[in-house]
Amino acid sequence: MVMTAVLVLLMTLCVITAVRLLKKPVTEPVPGKAPEPATTNPIVPPATIRFKTDYKTVTVALDDIRYIESMSEYIKIYLDSQTDPLIVLYSLKRLVEELPQDRFMRIHRSYIVALDRIREASATSVVLDSPVTLPVGESYRPAFREYLRSK
Repeated sequence: MVMTAVLVLLMTLCVITAVRLLKKPVTEPVPGKAPEPATTNPIVPPATIRFKTDYKTVTVALDDIRYIESMSEYIKIYLDSQTDPLIVLYSLKRLVEELPQDRFMRIHRSYIVALDRIREASATSVVLDSPVTLPVGESYRPAFREYLRSK
């Protein structure tokens, strides 16, 4: 019984590998024709990010995000397009790694802010273009000051 299950598993893996290999495009050189130089496409950062919420996948435009607030293992994403925040089971630490660093910055253990939404900033707080004031955490202040100096 166990041996049969192992054989079925191995056969399934072989079939999956074969299908993947068959789907790969084959490029063979044409005799008498010089191969085309490889073009390098610059890596374009995504303009959207996807989240799973309420048994569905939601695509959020990065331009729509004002700021993000952590609530334990959930996050609240405040958007321009809706009055209520989008609540998602997601880690703030993981999200910081996925968002473009030139557009978003973690300023507190509970907040990520869209940098283009900052209207006023001090060493301890940030005022966004919407009437929201967010604190700047002590451990995040040096990086935030460096960002402010570069602007």
